[in-house]
Amino acid sequence: MNIIPTELKALTANIGKCVLICQQIEYMLVMMIIIERQQPLSSVNDFISEFARLRLQMLGALKNELLKLKVAYVDFEHLENVIERRNWLVHRFVIDPRFLRIQRGAADDLSDEVQFFTEAYFKIKSAYAAKTAEIGAANAGIPPEEEAIKQILQVEAFANEVSQRQAKIKDGRRKK
Repeated sequence: MNIIPTELKALTANIGKCVLICQQIEYMLVMMIIIERQQPLSSVNDFISEFARLRLQMLGALKNELLKLKVAYVDFEHLENVIERRNWLVHRFVIDPRFLRIQRGAADDLSDEVQFFTEAYFKIKSAYAAKTAEIGAANAGIPPEEEAIKQILQVEAFANEVSQRQAKIKDGRRKK
């Protein structure tokens, strides 16, 4: 059973792109928080646990944490706009007049929203890259192919470990 009409395929693909971009923004904000806390994480295990805990927070909570840390290199007004537009797209779009016009045949695939979130991603990435370069953590370049494959496998192992720890954190919250 398909509840999304075929003529809305481009629209739904663009909504998916926007959500994926927002998740990438969340990742960078999590890393900014870890960097800004300047608390020594004594092991990879500590880092993964902290990353998993922070990844359970939404954009608004991550923004508030960065505000608490008085991070000067984040444009909080812009980030608030990102949050508002993401929330509109994820929570209120279906009852928005724009969506109702699209359902009646208006030519609108939300490509302007993809453009907005893409630009937001690069703006935040630029701030993140500047900070990581400042502390000497920036990637010096593209690694050789063999090294790149190793890094991909490490990232996948990291993602699996984070996912497992997030599940444990969620289970712990449900039991309370």
